[in-house]
Amino acid sequence: MKRKSLIFKITIWFSAAVIIISGAAVFVTLAISRAVLQRGIREELVKTVENNFDEIEFYNEYDRLEFDDPYDLYIEYKNGFLEIDDDFVRSVNGISTALYDESGLIYGDDSYFTEEQRPDFRNKTVSSVKTQQGRYYVYDLEMNVRLLDSPLWLRGTVSADYSISQVNMMTKAVLLMIPLLVLLAIVGGRGIAKRALSPIIDIKNAAEDIRSGTDLSKRIEIGEGCDEVHSMADAFNGMFERLEDSFNKEQQLTSDISHELRTPVSVISAQCQYSLENDNTKEEYTEALELIERQSKKMSRVINDMLAFSRIERGAGGIPKERLDLSECVSAVCGDMELINEKGITLGYSIEPDIFINGNYELITRMAVNLISNAYRYGKENGKTQVSLKSENENAVLTVRDNGIGMDEETVSKIWDRFYRADSSRSDGGTGLGLSFVREIAEIHGAKASVESQKGVGSEFKIIFKKI
Repeated sequence: MKRKSLIFKITIWFSAAVIIISGAAVFVTLAISRAVLQRGIREELVKTVENNFDEIEFYNEYDRLEFDDPYDLYIEYKNGFLEIDDDFVRSVNGISTALYDESGLIYGDDSYFTEEQRPDFRNKTVSSVKTQQGRYYVYDLEMNVRLLDSPLWLRGTVSADYSISQVNMMTKAVLLMIPLLVLLAIVGGRGIAKRALSPIIDIKNAAEDIRSGTDLSKRIEIGEGCDEVHSMADAFNGMFERLEDSFNKEQQLTSDISHELRTPVSVISAQCQYSLENDNTKEEYTEALELIERQSKKMSRVINDMLAFSRIERGAGGIPKERLDLSECVSAVCGDMELINEKGITLGYSIEPDIFINGNYELITRMAVNLISNAYRYGKENGKTQVSLKSENENAVLTVRDNGIGMDEETVSKIWDRFYRADSSRSDGGTGLGLSFVREIAEIHGAKASVESQKGVGSEFKIIFKKI
């Protein structure tokens, strides 16, 4: 079964939510509207009756009548006359008003009830009356006329279903709009989903390109932003960058090992073939085996150093660090290395006490050993190597200086590369990874490694740490 796209799902969810919320809102609105309309009709009923109440007068003498308005209505009643002003409204907005006495209708619209259905009069009370024709609201006002023996009643009547008909009209209008609402919800939901997910689609496409291609340098580009999607894109880019770095390091490691092992393997193979093809003396066989042993040891050093280097690179983010007494660590290394006294080189050191960094003891020890060993390897016979550690503001500066053969500018630019050896004549003295270790360890500790050198004068290596 084909999986539905996220845009499709969000569109359906959004549309369903809009339809449900809109339906609930319409239902509540219609219910409230019905209650409000019914209340409004009752209030309008009371207001209409009270207004008409003021438009009725009774006169017991004909001479007192004022025929100043030809539109007024005069009704002869008992021993006088009822004057119905022209502002009296018999029927308005579904409300009918009629004037009664004890015998029945005097004036007005009395079409809602038959004589038998007519309810009793209740002064200033809105009553609900149900008949076969429907349900009605009735409001009565008693008119006590001083010159009459019995009261008059002014009654207003309105159909209670009048509000229902208005609500029904609203309902029909809403029902006609629902298909349009559904269409708008689907179109709007799809547009919103597509716009919201467009960065994710870009991320997917970029990831597909990176997966299917061989170029790991590609990155996800979705523009500026600080929301969750942009954070995810940054996380992916960070992951791709790390993968690219790991891949490049793996390729570099393979290339470096192949390059470094090619020569000793070739020498061993050639020496073995020569020894097998010729009759040699014991001394010649011994010399061949010694050559093979030297090359084997060289291969072993290369492999061990590369494995150690690879472990450092892989574990750079998880190497444990602690509050480390850098002064004590460097002093211990200098004390041990001073005993070597290689080529008559004197090792002097000046260590400022109580300098602390956040570091790993084993790695810092290896860094110091590599720097001093490098000074021994390329120093002049009976020369001098000076190690110093001192505080400079918020930094701790470790310096290893020698007065050896030095380096030119081209060599200085390559000195940190793996397997690079400045003096090929001394190539059997090391694997060319010592200074690469130094730089890698410095980067792990957030330190800066640098070198200054002059051909024939000597070199000065400097590592700047952040103190704690």
